[in-house]
Amino acid sequence: MDKLRSWLVAFMAVVMLIGFVWRINVPDYYKLELHYQQVNFLTNNALIQTRGVAIGRVESVQLTDSLVKVTVDINQDVNIPRGSQFIIKPKGLVGKSMIEVKFAKDKKDYYKPEEAIVGITENAHQFNPAQLEKYLFKGFKGIIGRDDSLLKQMKLMNQRLEQLKK
Repeated sequence: MDKLRSWLVAFMAVVMLIGFVWRINVPDYYKLELHYQQVNFLTNNALIQTRGVAIGRVESVQLTDSLVKVTVDINQDVNIPRGSQFIIKPKGLVGKSMIEVKFAKDKKDYYKPEEAIVGITENAHQFNPAQLEKYLFKGFKGIIGRDDSLLKQMKLMNQRLEQLKK
């Protein structure tokens, strides 16, 4: 009888351990497949967000014959309405990219796990040297302009001090 009880306790412990491990390994996200013509430096683990809140990450980026397939993990508690837009946007001036999700207004039907969706690349030419030059020049001009005005103010103050001395 004691031997049977020992086996029963061991069996129950194994069942509980398997249940615990299974519960830990249940994913807290679901996958969607996005299709793009180009992805502008989008990489694995890139951020997916909506209105500034992170809702997932990029799992993989794969090049096929006709498109780029991006597999993403979306947090399980986030339901994305059908018709929402998945837009690749640059993150920073010349850095990596991220995916911004613009939710559709119709919230009756939602994307299901493993569903394929056509995405949008917002800025096809992320790095534009002419535009970068324009911004840098504008910034330098502003800095130099401020320095000139400070020098003019200092010169004016110096002239006034000289007049007061006389």
